[in-house]
Amino acid sequence: MVGIADVARRAGVSTATVSAVLNGTRYVSPERTQAVQRAVADLRYTPNGLARSLAQQRSGLVGLIVPSLLNPIYPDIVHAVQRVIDAAGYALILAQSDDRAGQERAASELLRLRRVEGVIVAPSSVRNLDVLHDFHRVGAPVVLLNRRLAGPPFDRVVVDHATAVHDAVRHLVALGRRRIALLALPNYASAATGEREGRRIGYRAALREAGLPEVSVVCAGPPHHAAQRSVLDLLDGPEPPDALIASNPPMTLGALEALRSLGRRIPAEVALVGYGDLPWTRFIDPPLTVVDGAFEAVGQRAAELLVERLAGAGPEASTEITVPAHLVVRASTAGHAPRDSQPTPPRPVSRSIDPPGAPGPVRPLPTRRRPPRRLAQVGPTPPDPEGGTRFP
Repeated sequence: MVGIADVARRAGVSTATVSAVLNGTRYVSPERTQAVQRAVADLRYTPNGLARSLAQQRSGLVGLIVPSLLNPIYPDIVHAVQRVIDAAGYALILAQSDDRAGQERAASELLRLRRVEGVIVAPSSVRNLDVLHDFHRVGAPVVLLNRRLAGPPFDRVVVDHATAVHDAVRHLVALGRRRIALLALPNYASAATGEREGRRIGYRAALREAGLPEVSVVCAGPPHHAAQRSVLDLLDGPEPPDALIASNPPMTLGALEALRSLGRRIPAEVALVGYGDLPWTRFIDPPLTVVDGAFEAVGQRAAELLVERLAGAGPEASTEITVPAHLVVRASTAGHAPRDSQPTPPRPVSRSIDPPGAPGPVRPLPTRRRPPRRLAQVGPTPPDPEGGTRFP
């Protein structure tokens, strides 16, 4: 196996000079630099990455901790982070916490032992702040996904769920809905806020404006089953809701399952607003009105912010980037919504970006013209079930 000593002998220089050329740690004359480069090419020498990282006190690694890849919002985030990190020349280590503080701590400790240079994390609670403090103390930047934590001034990327849920409630009110229930996620400890609290802020504000009662319910436990149980309980109560707003994709599925198990018609009896503009939401019957959380934009901005910090760029103070969410109206609330029922576009937010490549309305594929038949088909043409109206 070719080593650095072999390169030094072929180039006629010391091993220290070879190391300086390969790592760019000090000036080397052009003649010696060219000699080292020719020797490296002739011998097909590959530097030992681990040894180099130890010598430079750098690992070239970045950590990403997410709750679960079973939640379909996180694959898009991971994909966007991977794309930015790869382009910046780093390698990504991915870990899942399953929203459990113990597993999140173990993942954080593993990343610390691997000497990652920075971390992007969606914390499950505030109980592991000391581990994030450790990263901060050794100069490894930390970027939070949809969280605000007390303590060190961590950078963060958050989604403006308050505006999108406010628009969803206004949309439902305009359609005559009067008992609108929010299937809410459990909040973090008092020292942490973020995406979960934002939904309730927008929900409560819109209900106050409309003079309607709050019907929110906190769905504790695994989101799918917790939402299913909550919807069954709500619909069995004395004043069942006539509209539901889910807070994430698993809760959306749980609400759908509960409504269909009871034979409730959507939207004739209960309107439903889901979360996440995922492909299946456009093709079920009826197509779902959803809050689109712009997941790829969240991952992209978080990774870009981390890379800025690793390069020593960006402002000295901690930075919060707000990504807007959008309401996408389909048939699960009003069929093809009339133009006069459209909600007001979201209010502008600081340092916000538009979600990239969000899909537009789905249209039916063109069909070939069939030859005339002996018996003509009668009856109205069925409406397009897959249309959608996107509000910016």
